[in-house]
Amino acid sequence: LLDFGLAASMDEQFLSRITQSQQILGSLPYMAPEQFNGADPHPCMDIYAVGICLFESVTGRLPFLAPSTAALIHQILSTPVPPLPVELAPGPVGPLLERFLAKDASDRF
Repeated sequence: LLDFGLAASMDEQFLSRITQSQQILGSLPYMAPEQFNGADPHPCMDIYAVGICLFESVTGRLPFLAPSTAALIHQILSTPVPPLPVELAPGPVGPLLERFLAKDASDRF
């Protein structure tokens, strides 16, 4: 359960040995939108990843599925999170997920 899109602080010398320039490092479905824009690691990225895990745990599926990497990134950046099934929506999970999965990092707690 501890993936969190690899939002960890790594020194540049170490990173240069394991990735190529402009290569994405992390599990795409769990990466926060700002990670695709080159933002520095921040706890709000972990909040987003926990939100994805919670959504997946509650619904049995990921919120964004796409046939290609580019399409998945586009969905993460611009598509609203799908609503929860009707039977799950009335409880506290819906509003919590909205905050966890906000596109704008400053809206995540």
